[in-house]
Amino acid sequence: MTKPFNGQFGLRAKGGINKPSYYAWGLLHDLGDQRLGNEATDVIVTKTSDGGLAVVAWNLVDPDQHGSTRSMTLAFAHMPSDARVSIERVDDEHGNVLRKFEAMGSPVDPTPAQVEQLNRETALPSAQETKLQGGKLELTLTPNALVLIKISGK
Repeated sequence: MTKPFNGQFGLRAKGGINKPSYYAWGLLHDLGDQRLGNEATDVIVTKTSDGGLAVVAWNLVDPDQHGSTRSMTLAFAHMPSDARVSIERVDDEHGNVLRKFEAMGSPVDPTPAQVEQLNRETALPSAQETKLQGGKLELTLTPNALVLIKISGK
């Protein structure tokens, strides 16, 4: 019998349980429509239709490896030095169903009610609101974290 989390790729597990990749895909969908160049290999910067920026940054760790938490400073030119910022993230604490699934007893065949509970309890919370500090944003990314940063152009 196939377990809901058996190492296969995909956005949803058996029964429709949202995996972290489901939420990450949703965040990536919020990128802008014009990609802007940058030198980082773990950051994508896009311009949004309202003149703001949508940026994703990540700390990907290869399967079966243990990564470490990384800090990064993002510097933004041509934006107000105190521009409004919203941050959403997928990491061990946000959008990750595995702990909730294990706490539920790791059912082989989760009921529809259990699936609904898991998806409700692991849905991403509202974005964290902050501001740039001198045109910069400090981020801390745990292993396998993906962060969407939106910076208002107004």
